[in-house]
Amino acid sequence: MIQHPGTVLNDRFLEPRGLSIYRLAVAIDVPSSSLERFRSGRISVSPDLANRLAGYFGTDAEYWLNTQNDFDRMAA
Repeated sequence: MIQHPGTVLNDRFLEPRGLSIYRLAVAIDVPSSSLERFRSGRISVSPDLANRLAGYFGTDAEYWLNTQNDFDRMAA
């Protein structure tokens, strides 16, 4: 099943590390309200957010963008 990248963020990156949205938001300099909207699937990942998440978690920005693209294709 294809998941929204916000769900992926929560399930694969935040929960295993015990990391809160607030702490991540401060670390990557993004408003926590925006990051919460992303986590809950209300907004899509932007190239800027993808780069910030990639830098923090050691992934590629393409990981986040491809996850969003896959989700968007399945939702259409």
